[in-house]
Amino acid sequence: ERVASMIELYGVFYKLIATNYYNCLCCQLPDKSLFTTHYKNSNILLRNRMCYIIYKTTLSIIRRTSVRLRHIKGCEDFIHEANECIEEVDARTYKGKWHLLFNNNKDIHIEIGMGKGLFIRRMAARYPDINFIGIEKYTSVLMKAIQRLRLDRQSSENDKTDINLYYACIDATILKDIFEYGEVSKIYLNFSDPWPKARHSHRRLTDKYFLDIYSKLLKTGAKLEFKTDNTELFEYSLESIKVSDFELEFYTYDLHNEEGIENIMSEYEEKFSKNGQKICKLVAVKK
Repeated sequence: ERVASMIELYGVFYKLIATNYYNCLCCQLPDKSLFTTHYKNSNILLRNRMCYIIYKTTLSIIRRTSVRLRHIKGCEDFIHEANECIEEVDARTYKGKWHLLFNNNKDIHIEIGMGKGLFIRRMAARYPDINFIGIEKYTSVLMKAIQRLRLDRQSSENDKTDINLYYACIDATILKDIFEYGEVSKIYLNFSDPWPKARHSHRRLTDKYFLDIYSKLLKTGAKLEFKTDNTELFEYSLESIKVSDFELEFYTYDLHNEEGIENIMSEYEEKFSKNGQKICKLVAVKK
């Protein structure tokens, strides 16, 4: 975050330089159009152009930095040693046998792309009679989620012997190799990456490709819940549902103004709602 802030400051700095060059030059001209006609090849314009290029490049870096996750040294070893997390190799062995991990036959709910895990930790605390699995492929994020889970358990007043929450370090594309058909009772998708470019639409977790995977994990009548602040992604998701094995049960473009709906918030939802952004939600049922 500090790096991104510094880059943003540099971006503002270069933008000010570029604007200053332009304004200083235009103040000396009776007609601003002369800026491009008479000074097209001037050194001042060249410097102005260079500042503009630097500014645009800086903005590009900011956007990439906001998406790219910084790797935390040693996070792989940390996850490997963490009892709270199941790695891909072990997860494959639990296919069809996840009840052995929890030592019971309770329903299994999973969250795909859980981030730092606030949502699923809250869900597990509220519903002790349900087994939860939080799925996250990024090891640096997963490490932080494990650390926060440990803090929650240390500060908990109840000494629980039954654990109803585990994390899994896997990619959503291999879910069919991790869960047996009908082994999952509910799937949660919270503020997934919108992948705004059209050529990346197949990476969206509500693309038909992924919906087809989810339909093979869920029992008939089981539900998929999806929340986002991105209206375009939400509308894309609604269209994807129409051509999938799911039936749309409920949707809203303003979740927080809906009455009578229980809502457990994630980190992103808390952040977005504080900024006044509307939250979209849909619930789809496996046919």
